[in-house]
Amino acid sequence: MLKYALFAGANIAQTFMKHDLIDEYRLIVNPVLLDRDNGYLTILRKANTS
Repeated sequence: MLKYALFAGANIAQTFMKHDLIDEYRLIVNPVLLDRDNGYLTILRKANTS
């Protein structure tokens, strides 16, 4: 059995779903830890204001 993986954006995934080309879905979530003082969003805000 051949298995393929597609790592792409929402547009190509939507097109494949529309044409019934996907047999199996696997959702992968990459957790991000956000803390109060040094979280990712705080770093982005500091970068955009300086």
